[in-house]
Amino acid sequence: MMPYFHISEPPELAAFRTGKPDATWTDLKATMNVNLAVKSAVPKKGGGLCIYCEQKLIDKFDFQVEHFEPKKGDKNSTYTPSEPNWAIYWNNLLPACLGGTAPRSNMPILISDSESRVYTSKNNISCGQFKGEKKPKDGFIPPEKISSTEVIFLYEVDGKMKFNQNAKNLRELNKAAVDKHIELLNLNCDRLKRARAKFAILLEDEFAIAQQSDEDVSDLIENWLTPNSDGLLDQPFFSLILSRYKNLVAQAET
Repeated sequence: MMPYFHISEPPELAAFRTGKPDATWTDLKATMNVNLAVKSAVPKKGGGLCIYCEQKLIDKFDFQVEHFEPKKGDKNSTYTPSEPNWAIYWNNLLPACLGGTAPRSNMPILISDSESRVYTSKNNISCGQFKGEKKPKDGFIPPEKISSTEVIFLYEVDGKMKFNQNAKNLRELNKAAVDKHIELLNLNCDRLKRARAKFAILLEDEFAIAQQSDEDVSDLIENWLTPNSDGLLDQPFFSLILSRYKNLVAQAET
């Protein structure tokens, strides 16, 4: 689960919401300039990674705008005055992958990690596709409660993620809440575990090379965890990097 990078609402969306407060998601998508602005800005909320599983997003092939609070299909124009129109509310729009449902026929051959993205079985569906119309109150952790510095998730050798019971600044999180979140999004499905385990090996190799070349490894890790000039992270699996190299990150900040 990614921390939430605070990105300003596109002015096109703000104007659209003001002019059409009861608009549906279909209405938004049909308004080209607003749709393009949203699709361009939303990925930066996760640094170009899926807010749930943290794989890199690939425009047109493995990316969608996720509604954390369900938008109720296209019947969302009736909402109570006490809550926003979730379909077009900026804080409710999150970057997500297709949860392992991308058609194999659509995936470009050059994408090296395509096996972790295409559909294999219903047991390997995750993220928004697995979440469906369930609401945050069912047990999902809001992205703003995920720290970009605190190690909340730990990762085993096989890529399985679990709660870090030694974490200090948990923002009211606990093992039961984290376990429920992982379960509701199927974040420990075999497909994602394999992808994380493979990436961890590549990361260790790159780290070892940096050490051998006398490169400042603290700077390397900071680069892994900091969005580039385009607002995107160069590496996937943000929380795995944070988990494995937290101590060196702390050293770099002192």
